[in-house]
Amino acid sequence: MVSGRKLVRFKATNKETQQKVLVGDVEAEHPISAYKFASQEQGMRMSLYGSSPVTREVWSRVDRQLKGNFG
Repeated sequence: MVSGRKLVRFKATNKETQQKVLVGDVEAEHPISAYKFASQEQGMRMSLYGSSPVTREVWSRVDRQLKGNFG
């Protein structure tokens, strides 16, 4: 991922000679997506987030990572 866009690098070679025949990079806009569990609801487990420094730190790190990679 690059600034929320998917980066794909590709290389095609001749199977017999191993000579490169095509090399390239593509940046594509990533579709808007969400990660949702079947039993998820708004505000779920926020009491745990508020009462546990360890939970708060882990969830905050994950949130930063997802936002940084997926926008």
